[in-house]
Amino acid sequence: YTDYTLKITYTCDLNDGNGVQTLAFEKPYKTMPFIDVIECDISNTSAVSEGETIYMSVKLDNPLGMSIESVVINGETYHVASASNNKIFVEIVYNGQFTGGNTHLKIEQVNAKLDTTSVAVTPKSEFSDSVFINGKLERPKSSGMRGELSAKPTTLQHSTARELTRSLCKTMKAAP
Repeated sequence: YTDYTLKITYTCDLNDGNGVQTLAFEKPYKTMPFIDVIECDISNTSAVSEGETIYMSVKLDNPLGMSIESVVINGETYHVASASNNKIFVEIVYNGQFTGGNTHLKIEQVNAKLDTTSVAVTPKSEFSDSVFINGKLERPKSSGMRGELSAKPTTLQHSTARELTRSLCKTMKAAP
């Protein structure tokens, strides 16, 4: 991240009796700060359920020592839990924002600050890691009448696109 000044000088003689004329233009430029993702790793070793935390560590090439404020993972912005010069740690609380099953968490952007300048950098390569997320298990409401004895197959819908089927037998007694 370097400051440059672009200088353009134009000299001409229009043969109008005014002699050689010189015009100079200057424009200051600053190069884009460099930062890149080297690797990412999810520390969770077992499946994650709703309300639990996914722990991700991200190794960076950060030669200017920029302050990393947040990262964008799968379209969502997450703040950095802790950081050193070349490594950040992100804690993602799973609140249903992923569909479940084997889920790839891809780093799409790193948001950093250098001096007073905010910088959003897209990694040069794709970096992601996977974690298994337990989806919610839901059972459709029964359509049986109260007080009836019913034995019917019931399909349990699971957000990981699996269907769990079992035969349920339920005895319901009518209220007196």
